[in-house]
Amino acid sequence: MAKRALVIAHCTKAKRVDWAKVREALAAAGLPIPGMDLDREEEYKRALAEFVKPAEEMYGGSFYAARALAERLRGCGLETSLYVISARYGLIPGRKPVVPYEATLSGMGRDEIRAWAEARGVPQAALELAEKYDVVALLLTRPYAEALGPALAQLLGRDDVYAVLPAALAKGRANVVVSKGLFARRRQVEELAEMICSRYGKYIAGL
Repeated sequence: MAKRALVIAHCTKAKRVDWAKVREALAAAGLPIPGMDLDREEEYKRALAEFVKPAEEMYGGSFYAARALAERLRGCGLETSLYVISARYGLIPGRKPVVPYEATLSGMGRDEIRAWAEARGVPQAALELAEKYDVVALLLTRPYAEALGPALAQLLGRDDVYAVLPAALAKGRANVVVSKGLFARRRQVEELAEMICSRYGKYIAGL
């Protein structure tokens, strides 16, 4: 039976939509650009029906690394699920349909991020989710790692959890690849995938 892998990545500012057309649709419905206002989700879904897509297909920019990591793990025989810490939605499965939005945890202070995360139930959800998998991979920038709160230390304390994290959060842990910035993501994903595949699956070279 194949081992099960979980990838948790952060959302990105870039969305794979035509923003000019999105703004036109919103203006026609008398709606602002979606942010963290989840209470209006159904209104947005109706107005932006043609732009709604699964989260893992919505995010652009550096999110390619999360998709690449999930594919690499699948390529070495692991049954892999991709989840996203979204500034709008909280912790969601990559297959969840989402609207294009403009919201980010970047620029927020630690206390503000923690308050947001608790309101969305992110730390507890991450811990409960991780229990269902044989191996967990975290691909997070500082603000989104902070959103895990105390759950991050609990996860990193397990030998079946691997991560790409900023140096300040890595703390010399053997299963953590130190982030060198967004432009180095391909190399970091390759290193993380090799670590996981060599232990849990059949390693296949090449990203």
